[in-house]
Amino acid sequence: MSVTITQRFEFDAAHRLPEHSGKCHYLHGHRYMVEVELEGQVNDEGMVLDFGQLNRSIGHWLDSNVDHTTIVGKHDQELQSVLVAAGQRLCILPVWPTAEGMAEFFGTNVFPPLVEDQGVVIVRVTVWETPRCSATWRLNP
Repeated sequence: MSVTITQRFEFDAAHRLPEHSGKCHYLHGHRYMVEVELEGQVNDEGMVLDFGQLNRSIGHWLDSNVDHTTIVGKHDQELQSVLVAAGQRLCILPVWPTAEGMAEFFGTNVFPPLVEDQGVVIVRVTVWETPRCSATWRLNP
């Protein structure tokens, strides 16, 4: 029997969207929430996967790579230079650091290798930028 499980993670980070014409053009911060939904078979212990294992893999990656950083798109060379010169932590993404870009990047590139040996498949990643605004990537839309 295939079952899905979902775990939420939270982190604080700054970002900006220099190509955007609204407020997000300016450097600002968010308390992000990321929901990760995985699908797999229920094991002999009655679980798809121990939530502690997800925390040790996905949670650890988020804590180590994006929590309390400035998330920067690879094309934002100006901000990268300023942050490096100031000795600040940054996370450079190959996409603009929108909720949409992060959801797709996490769901296709970052999270799958972290759980590939656990017998599960990541089927959905939702990135909440605010309590009211999120973007969702799905494996099979």
